[in-house]
Amino acid sequence: MVTALLAVLAPLSFAMPGPPPTLFEDFESGASGWTIENAAFGSGNGLWALTTACSAADAGHSQPTAMVFADPKQNCTCGGAARAGSLTSPEILLPPAAAGFNLVLRFRSNLQTECDPGYDHVRVEIIGDDGVPILVASNKALGGVHLADFGYGTSLPAPAWTEAAVNLDAFAGQSVSIRFSMETYDDFSNDISAAIDDVLVAQEAVVAPPQIAVQPVATVADARTQVQLSVSTEVKDIYSYRWSRNGERVPNSCGFISGADTATLSLNNALLFLCGEYRVEIFGPGGSVTSEPAVLSLLCRADINRDCVVNSTDVSEFINLWFVDQTEGSTVTDFNNDGVSNSTDVSDYINEWFARSPWC
Repeated sequence: MVTALLAVLAPLSFAMPGPPPTLFEDFESGASGWTIENAAFGSGNGLWALTTACSAADAGHSQPTAMVFADPKQNCTCGGAARAGSLTSPEILLPPAAAGFNLVLRFRSNLQTECDPGYDHVRVEIIGDDGVPILVASNKALGGVHLADFGYGTSLPAPAWTEAAVNLDAFAGQSVSIRFSMETYDDFSNDISAAIDDVLVAQEAVVAPPQIAVQPVATVADARTQVQLSVSTEVKDIYSYRWSRNGERVPNSCGFISGADTATLSLNNALLFLCGEYRVEIFGPGGSVTSEPAVLSLLCRADINRDCVVNSTDVSEFINLWFVDQTEGSTVTDFNNDGVSNSTDVSDYINEWFARSPWC
């Protein structure tokens, strides 16, 4: 049995330096013991089903079967309806903590959802002894390990199967179930899908948490330009990245923000409200690490006091500075760069202020 299982796992590059898996499910022999609740959350019209169609037909997982949230009869989308459903594993008894080993959940997913972070949420939860679901992974920066999501309708890379690794040491010795859920929240732009395969729970030889080789750096840039913040790690493994700004998670957002689940965060046409302190949390089988903060400052000519918002305070400050220029003969408020500070500069500034308020 174990020999046959290892033969299946070998081409999938799963790390197996430990005891036999507690759970492995590739859905090639069905989904015995798994519970599909397409009436979850009260919707009654979820789409979880075993299929060889849709993203199950794409390489990158144990083919040909996968668990897919989409309707093959509607061009592998969720169709024009709000949908929700969950997929829950059989209860499994996790081994107790063991010296030299991490307890790790690995699985593959292929998520193609709406780029708006407020919709199409995929959650992975552990339901432990107390019956309370604990979020351990998600798309859209909801919490836990950040799952790659290829944002239907954006310029992100072509959809693909990706692997996630979640440390389960906190649940060692418990009887747990693993729940995957999908909820669209609306019936608009539902040309989307989600798929799960190759679910593995196993003890793996302890590895160190990710180590950061190059920290993200403080950046000063003009507003309405593309800004990138990057991090690099010393050891390459299966990492998930989660960027945050001022302590709040940063989601990908319709091409406006991309790479929130990668080593490079891209802010396209960055407006002033994106100023702030950025960090990235990096997840690996051995745990996670958080980067040092990197402050992003965005420059806008109308933002006189550089507080990252264009408002009436900037007008007051400009007028005060302008009167100083008139008294002292200085040219701090020479807004049109003609070598003199006069009433034309006030008019030009006010026009710029109306054009740029509030976010440049």
